[in-house]
Parts: sequence; structure tokens; C-alpha cells
Amino acid sequence: MQFPSQDGYWNATAEFVKSHYREGESLLGPAEFAEIIPVTHAYGASFCGSDQPYSWVVLHKGMLDDIAHRFLMSLESGYRPVFANEVFVVFAMAQRLTAVDLSSSHYRSFQEQLAKHVEKKRPERALLSLVRRCAWLRNMDLQRRLRRSRLLAPHPFYYFGEFGFFNFFVLGGLQQLFRDQPRVQLDVMTFPHYGQLLESAFPANVRCRTLPYSFLEPLRIGHRMRDPELMRRVRKMGYRRSLHTLLKSLPPDGSHFKDLTYIDLRMPLEQPLPGDAGNRFVSIFPRNRTSWAFKNFTAAEWRDIAGVVMDHCPYPIVVHGIRAESLDLPANPRFLFPRDPLEQIAYLNRSICFLSPDSGMVQFAMNCRCDTLVLGGCPHFSAYLAYNPFQRRLEMTSRDFEFLPHVERFVKESMNATNQAACSPL
Repeated sequence: MQFPSQDGYWNATAEFVKSHYREGESLLGPAEFAEIIPVTHAYGASFCGSDQPYSWVVLHKGMLDDIAHRFLMSLESGYRPVFANEVFVVFAMAQRLTAVDLSSSHYRSFQEQLAKHVEKKRPERALLSLVRRCAWLRNMDLQRRLRRSRLLAPHPFYYFGEFGFFNFFVLGGLQQLFRDQPRVQLDVMTFPHYGQLLESAFPANVRCRTLPYSFLEPLRIGHRMRDPELMRRVRKMGYRRSLHTLLKSLPPDGSHFKDLTYIDLRMPLEQPLPGDAGNRFVSIFPRNRTSWAFKNFTAAEWRDIAGVVMDHCPYPIVVHGIRAESLDLPANPRFLFPRDPLEQIAYLNRSICFLSPDSGMVQFAMNCRCDTLVLGGCPHFSAYLAYNPFQRRLEMTSRDFEFLPHVERFVKESMNATNQAACSPL
């Protein structure tokens, strides 16, 4: 890579680090180094602890004031200087690299700068404590910083909530945020499929970074994950605020459920179909989660549902969800499996109807353009069904009686409505 203005000192340092860096190592350095080492941590991370978790420390001699004093003072006890030029000194934990000559002019100039370094004053503890305790102050401060951002840098957030799809509250909230503040940009650390969906929905405002993660469904709680190792990795990379806290700071606007206010999506999600797909489909979601397991259906029940669809509808059946939260159905030549959330959107927009247990996937489908039948709906969650921003046909059955006749009726009515719409003059 080449840094702006073809700066030889920057490029020489970058090439040195790049040539000796090994997979899995982390780095503290200028933000620009994230272009070559994705796990680069900004200098501000040095204030977050007294330990030294980084494999590499790249110090710009003119930016030492941006680094914690205690971190700099303890640096030489845990690292070896392995590179130095007029602008940079590079330290490494690894013993495989030769140390620089400590009497060289480049290293001596760094030590002279270090001797002048003083510890910066922190904000008053009382003010910090007040802001941390008061949610409305945190929200006001967040909105103020967003309004004053002037595109200087994207605001970092993380989000590891609803798995396999985005809760409608997230998409609607972001749509409202960018409508009110179109210049705001967000840098979101999230799962790969979330990043794909966010960047597709908001290409001018969102860029995403992802990290590999072996998902354990029981650890997800609504809009967050109770996995301390995941959160440690995310915060270590500089992402310290959940995207959900940003959305909670927005004015109420949308459907209500208990003590929460959800923000309605203003326009349907859009995505073209894969090139080899047909024109019409029926979509199903064979939910199989450990939390709220009473809402799942058995494999036998899903075979019966698929049988009713195949008897009364000629279209392919799209099976939504991901392995971590879905039931494995027997092989069927009429089944299609979306590869990612973008294909889910494309198939839902072209489905005559969507059949699903009571789940957040229902709201995801209602962000698209298909009729929806909720199977075995739970009264505790029925308030979710108030969310219907595009006024699609939406029904819910109970588990107290036979649901297959309702599936047959709903599929037939959806087919008739689709055919009538196709025959209607423009």
C-alpha cells in the first residue's frame, strides 16, 4: 500500500510491519495502519488498561501525546524496539526480530521525546460519573456528537443482536437517523451477514467491519450477546458502544410493545433476485431455537406444512434462516436456501406468502412485500404484530387447534391475490 503524499517514512515503516506481521497478531498504531493490518488499535486504546496486549506497537514520534503516559513508560519493559527511522519507532513482543541499535540517532530522538512526555489530565471524575449514570445525558451527548461530526470520522459502534436477520427496529432506526442527519457516517463492528445487509441498505452512511465468530445461540439476548470473550475482542478493537444505544437515543416514532418504542421502516427493503431464480415463491422459516423453544415446530409438523404448500401451490419453497437457529428439514427438490440476508430479501419480495412461527423473522418479512401467516402465535408477543408498515395481509393462528387448514386457506388466498394483481391493468 502507499500512504497519502507518498511519504517515504510512513511507507518504509508500513512495509517493515507488513513483511514481519503474522496472522492473529494485534497492533497499536496510527489509524492509517488499519489499511494494512485490520486489527490495528488506535492510540486511544492505550488509556483503557495498564496491560500490554498488543503484539506490535508503532509509535509516531509526533503523536506521543495521543498515547497514555503509563503505557509509554512501561513500554520498554515488555517490548523490544525492532525498527526506527526519522518519524517512527516500532516495538514488538516477538523475539524473532533483531533489536535496533539503541545508540542510533533515530532511537535517541525517540527517547528525548519520551523524556518530555507528561501525563494528560482526565475529565473530572464527578462529571464522568454523572454521564455514566444518566441515560438521558448519554443520549443527549451522543446526539450532540453526531450532529457536530462534520464527516471528520465515522462513529464506531458494535451490534450483535438478532442472529440471521436484523430486528426491524435496527433498520427503521437507522433509516430515520440518516433521514434526519444525512451526513452522519457509522463504522459498525458486526457479524459478516449483518455487515452485508447494512452496507447494502445504507451505502452512503455505513461501513462495516466483521470478525470470525462461532455463534452460540443461547448467548444472544435480544440486541446484545452475553459472551465476555466476544465483547472483550470488540472493545479491544475500539468499539465500545452498542448500535442499540444509538437507536434508543432517537425520538419515539413507530409501533409500541410493553415499555419499548420501535421505529417503523419507511420503505421496503429491496434486492434483485439471483440470476437463475424463478418469479414466484412461498417462504417458510423452520425455527429451532433453544430460547423460547415452545414457539418451535417439529420436523413432522414442517413436513405437513410443506406438503400442504406443494399440494396447492406450484412455486418453489424458500427455506429461510441459518443452521444455528433452524431445523434441518428432509431434502426436497422444491426447496431453495438463500445464501445470505440479501437473497432472503429478494426471495421474500417475490414470495406470495411467508409461513413462520412467532419470531423476529416475521418483522423482517414485513419489511419486504409478502403476506405473512404466523403459526402458533403467543399472546405475550402478539403486540409485535402491530408492526405492519406496508399494510400487508397478516394473520396469526393459535396452537390450540389444527393449523394446517389455515395454511391451506392462506396459501390459496395469497395465490389468488397475486394472480389478480398480475392481471390488473396498470
